[in-house]
Amino acid sequence: MEDQNYIHHIDYETGQIYHEHRRIAEEKLGRKLLQSEVVHHKDGNIRNNDPENLEVFVRITHAKMHGFSCPRGSGGIWHRKVCQEDSTKAWCATCKTFLSKEEFNKNRSRWNGVQAVCRKCFKSRYIKKQ
Repeated sequence: MEDQNYIHHIDYETGQIYHEHRRIAEEKLGRKLLQSEVVHHKDGNIRNNDPENLEVFVRITHAKMHGFSCPRGSGGIWHRKVCQEDSTKAWCATCKTFLSKEEFNKNRSRWNGVQAVCRKCFKSRYIKKQ
């Protein structure tokens, strides 16, 4: 089973779905991971679950390492992906990149004042071509 490119498996005894990289990290450490711990792929390839490619971090340390802030706290999902060094940038949820806030439409009701997707992605995704 695959979701967001991570490799998942089903434990047929319990019916639970688990991430392969978390299970491998637990075997490497010889203990269960805490809910506050995340597994980092050293080479950036989230499908490379070689034990030598995996490191365990506390969630906030991992976030800072990648330059993110404001963890939502459950399931490793990141909310408000803001580059801590540069608040003039925002995260596009569609093209998955940091861009200048000038490349987003304004939205005062959102926490950062801009839409969740950049203008380019918004145009290609929501505006029909004539």
